[in-house]
Amino acid sequence: MAPEMQERILQLQEAEALKLKERIAQFTTKVQTFSEGFRNNTFFKLALGVDDSLRDIARTYSDVMAMWSIATELHEHGTIFGFPGLLTEPKANLQALITSMREMRELWAFVEMSELTLDGLRLILWEKVDVEVLQTTAGDLAEQCATYFADYPESDVLKRHREWIKN
Repeated sequence: MAPEMQERILQLQEAEALKLKERIAQFTTKVQTFSEGFRNNTFFKLALGVDDSLRDIARTYSDVMAMWSIATELHEHGTIFGFPGLLTEPKANLQALITSMREMRELWAFVEMSELTLDGLRLILWEKVDVEVLQTTAGDLAEQCATYFADYPESDVLKRHREWIKN
């Protein structure tokens, strides 16, 4: 290969590497912005309800998985150009979001199960109520709530759900 051609190829590679680094920087900013606003999602609020929250989680999960796909592609390109480490932070942020959404899905399933359990207990005629069973069930639900979702103690869902169980 002629030296001029090799020089041209190197120039093209450098130009493409710069474009890729810029795309990675923009993507990193996008993921960071998304991550910072994540706790403002409606599925962190009890007022939305179980069905709407699960639908919102599914939509957000789809968005995150689309970003994960982009991160994977950019990582592959970065590896080709010799800088795969540029995507370490965005991929870690996306993985944390995926984990959080799975936990929120579990939380909402727990909320639904708790509501159904307590609603069932409320249907029992008052003269047939076993107060100890009622107190034990409510206490168990509150304890499970505190144990399973310790990472979300400030969430509106848990605060209001705990109050609901107490009543």
